[in-house]
Amino acid sequence: AVYSAAPDSATLSGTVTLRDIDLVDGDDAPVLRLSELAVKVAPENLLDHRARLRSVVLTQPAVFIDRLADGSIGQMALIPKPLDSAGTAAPPAPATPASASTTPFTFTLDMFELVGGGVTFSDATGTAPFRTVLSPIDVTLANFSTAPDNKATLTVRAATEIQETLALDGELVFEPFSFGGTASAEAFTLKKYAPY
Repeated sequence: AVYSAAPDSATLSGTVTLRDIDLVDGDDAPVLRLSELAVKVAPENLLDHRARLRSVVLTQPAVFIDRLADGSIGQMALIPKPLDSAGTAAPPAPATPASASTTPFTFTLDMFELVGGGVTFSDATGTAPFRTVLSPIDVTLANFSTAPDNKATLTVRAATEIQETLALDGELVFEPFSFGGTASAEAFTLKKYAPY
C-alpha cells in the first residue's frame, strides 16, 4: 500500500494481502483459519471524507464456534476485557454523539467476495451434543456504500455437511438501512435439529 500526503490531500492506495492465518485457543483447538485476505485500495483523498476499496476477497475462511454446557461461547474467552486503573474490567465508555456540523464520512466497497468459507458449530447445552458444519459458504456484495440511498447487491450461497442448501439474493441499503430480496432453503432434515 502507498500513502501520500500534501497540504490539501492525504491519499492511500495499493494492495494488502495476508495469507495462511491460523488462530487457536489455549488448548490448541481451532478458532479461525483463513487461506487469504486480499484488499485493493482505490486512491481517494481522505481529507474529503471519502474512502474506497476496489475489492476485498476472503478465501476459505473457517470459523469454529463452541457453545459450552453453561450456555457461554467458548471462543469469547479469547477476547480481552478493558481494564480500569485498579486492574478490573471497566464498563464500556458511553458513545459520543457526532456533531451535526461534521461532514459525513463516506465509505465505498466496489466488490466483496467470500469464497469457500465454513462455520463449524457445536452445542453442549442439550441432553445430546449437537454439531453441524456449514460449508461451503460463498458471499458476494457489490456496489456497497454508506452514502444515503445507495443500493448494494448481495448474494449468499451455503450448504451443510449433508447437502442442505441456503440461498439469499437481494438489495441492501445502508442509510437508511433496508434489505429486500428472496431466500430459500432446501433439503433440510428436521431430525438433525431435534435437540432444539
